[in-house]
Amino acid sequence: MSRRGSLPAFMLVELMFVLGLLAVAALVATQIFLFNMRTTTRLSQQHQAQAQFDQAAAQLGRDVWAASSVASPQPQVLKLRLADGQEITWHAGRVLERASEARVRRWDALSAEVAFEVRGPTVAIVVEPNHSDPGGRLVLISQAMLLEGGNR
Repeated sequence: MSRRGSLPAFMLVELMFVLGLLAVAALVATQIFLFNMRTTTRLSQQHQAQAQFDQAAAQLGRDVWAASSVASPQPQVLKLRLADGQEITWHAGRVLERASEARVRRWDALSAEVAFEVRGPTVAIVVEPNHSDPGGRLVLISQAMLLEGGNR
């Protein structure tokens, strides 16, 4: 009778241990993947909000530059009168809205509250700080009012 030699083999406990390690690695990989997806989504939303604010600020800058008079009866309302008599009203908050005789345009992906401050020929866009935005001020100047001497 020949004697069979003992073959190296894995015990059930060792296989269970390896499966447990693989499960932990899969759990960690899933958490990292989900974190990356949330971060990518949040960054995309912040980028969109910043682009929307930049577009709105550029349009407001053009409007204020050409304005012959500016008024802000409330912090969320800005009324502009252009040299040709056209009136433009801006509304602020979590949404910036520009209403003129021709049409209404909205920028609604903003990430913070926005308000207006008027001082002579200048208009400041005030962005309130929040958890994702440090806030700040953007000052715009009316060329027409500045050339006429300021306060209308």
